[in-house]
Amino acid sequence: MTEKEVISMRLRIRFSASRLALCAALAAAAAAAQTSPVYRVDRVAGNGERFWFKPDSREFDLMDGAPAVSAPLSDLSVKDIELDAAGNLFIAGAKHVRRVDAATGIITTVAGSSIRESGVNDDLRPSDSDRRRNYLVGVGDGGPARAAHFYRINSIALDAAGNLFIVDSNFRIRRVDAATGIIDTVAGTGVTWDYETESYPFSGDGGPAIEADVNAGHIALDAAGNLFIADYNVNRVRRVDAATGIITSFVGGGLSVVEANLGGTYGMAFDGADNLFIADQHPNYPWNYRILRIDAATGVVSTVAGSADETRDDEAEVPAGEIGPAVDFPLHSIAINGIAADAAGNVFFSDRGY
Repeated sequence: MTEKEVISMRLRIRFSASRLALCAALAAAAAAAQTSPVYRVDRVAGNGERFWFKPDSREFDLMDGAPAVSAPLSDLSVKDIELDAAGNLFIAGAKHVRRVDAATGIITTVAGSSIRESGVNDDLRPSDSDRRRNYLVGVGDGGPARAAHFYRINSIALDAAGNLFIVDSNFRIRRVDAATGIIDTVAGTGVTWDYETESYPFSGDGGPAIEADVNAGHIALDAAGNLFIADYNVNRVRRVDAATGIITSFVGGGLSVVEANLGGTYGMAFDGADNLFIADQHPNYPWNYRILRIDAATGVVSTVAGSADETRDDEAEVPAGEIGPAVDFPLHSIAINGIAADAAGNVFFSDRGY
């Protein structure tokens, strides 16, 4: 074999090796592409507009029965969303709760009247002697939820049976029966302020929840259907027993078995084992926030995210891809806007501004 032929053979071997390496790299990349998740954002509801009145009418044009992507969602803003066991999407606006069918994408209203309350319900406004109660307290209870009025919806939750719980900012929690569509109040009196004590009212522990004063912002339901209420203004989480309707303080105010104090609860979520996660303002460091976990078996409270040693301000730069122990991570000093937990106990929360 001549020297020229040897060089040619070596070049062919090197080319083949490079080609094999390239093929192997392409195969590995293809395999990785098949196993790595691909995330895509799609619009599932809302046309970007608020809904308005029908011509020459005091009735809102909700566009029920239309595809959700072409319908307006609220007259003010979207406040909360939930999914039921079948994947149907529930959207809470200020005055209505809408439902997007998982199979068809069609939107309908499940709670809230299409008739504007002003002008048709003036006789339902409180008298001068009852100024502690907000306008439209429990209007529509005992009837179809579709005809009920709300002062302003804060948040919603669904139990395992598909019953819809609605926090109305007139200091009541209302329930829409999944089978009948009838709405009733399950907690709260509608009293918003105690002029004698000049404070937010707190009462009712040990009695029926519908006779208790509550200051609810957010709610959560455990696997048994017990209702947990973030009673923000009195720094407690309260529990309404699903079987008896009796309300008690579950945590906060030093009244629970865990002797814990809360500084202001912004949201709650249960994981698959019924451990409760609470987004709370630190009571000793009111400019700090933390995520607490209450163990379902032991009742022990622990901090799983948020540090009291420091806080972020709006001007601070946050490095991309921050990684570290969650308990060493300062959370934003304004509020945690949302919290959720998966079946495995992983907790997800929004830290406003970041």
